[in-house]
Amino acid sequence: MEVPVLTSFHAVSLSSKTAFYMDRCRFSRKRLNCKRRCRLRIKVSSEKDDDGSLSFKSDAVNFRGGELSGDLVDVISIGSRKDAVVDFCFDSPLQLSSSLLRFWNIQTKDSMNVQLQERVLEKDVNPRVMEVSQFLKFRSKAIVLVCTFLNYHSLTFRAAVASAGYGLDHITAIDILKTSRFRNGFTVAIFLKPFSFEGQRRQDEVKDLVGKLQEYTNFCIDIDTDALLKKDLVTLDEALKSANSAVLLAINAISILISEMHQKIIDAVHNNVRELKVSEVIKILESYKEAKIGFGTGNSIRSSIIQALYDCPFIGAGVEELNGIVICILASSIPMDSKDVHTSLLTFRRTANYTGEIIICTAYEPNLEPNMLVTTVVIVG
Repeated sequence: MEVPVLTSFHAVSLSSKTAFYMDRCRFSRKRLNCKRRCRLRIKVSSEKDDDGSLSFKSDAVNFRGGELSGDLVDVISIGSRKDAVVDFCFDSPLQLSSSLLRFWNIQTKDSMNVQLQERVLEKDVNPRVMEVSQFLKFRSKAIVLVCTFLNYHSLTFRAAVASAGYGLDHITAIDILKTSRFRNGFTVAIFLKPFSFEGQRRQDEVKDLVGKLQEYTNFCIDIDTDALLKKDLVTLDEALKSANSAVLLAINAISILISEMHQKIIDAVHNNVRELKVSEVIKILESYKEAKIGFGTGNSIRSSIIQALYDCPFIGAGVEELNGIVICILASSIPMDSKDVHTSLLTFRRTANYTGEIIICTAYEPNLEPNMLVTTVVIVG
């Protein structure tokens, strides 16, 4: 069985794009029925029905510019593949990648001249460049650090890479995380780790750097890229696309989980279903500290869950023995109601043979194909 891969599409316009979606048994290309990218969000509220059960209502609300929202997330990318990963995110059909997220690169000329430059989707917009001290004045909901430790030359020539070391961008990233944590900010790190053929020296240096970054983060998501190449039929290009997909959906998951506009439901044992506040979600993430991520697509909830749990190599062998919490995020071009949420919970438990706690939330993504579901599973603990 080949590794499923969800890659981005390379855009020629906002209304006509091609996407590659995961196919459980093969890599297939499907045409994306992509509508004009808009700033529409679904505001979800809950209330008690007459029988005492939770009912969910959704209202479309216009969203004008991420900076007007308290849900804004700043994403800083470092490493040799930072530009490729951000470009991949910009090409995504997911709306959150262009509205509630703000992307930055660290520019370092010397130790006395370090700035952050914003990455923008629109070509006619001049990106902002600012000092680190100015950036830290932003009151965003979270800072997400994407660490791309893959090396382009090593992937091309399969040769050992030069020293990873502690470059100025790494030092700056550590300082930003440290300052944000000191100010009680929520900091997340996503680690895209190197392949084993990049050499033991590289592995050791990255391990040391990851340990240092983890000291100043509330929550980390590890993406073990080496697991991709354990599948004999997967090419290096496909492995990179799948790794990029994992980073994209990890960023998207964090944005959704800490957003007030997306309702989070926790389903504990004995059918104890209730709504979670964002502060409760953050407390859960902080308590477990680390997570893995899986993802899948399909024309049904069950098929997309199967891909996320069993075909995506980043998770492993399912969640039956998990001593933690499963977070399941379902994205669809059609808004989901309370019946869909409860059906999804039941389907997940049956498909995964899982009896522990589940946090589930949904995302409205109008640019996805009709009847296409994208499931992101975050394994916490």
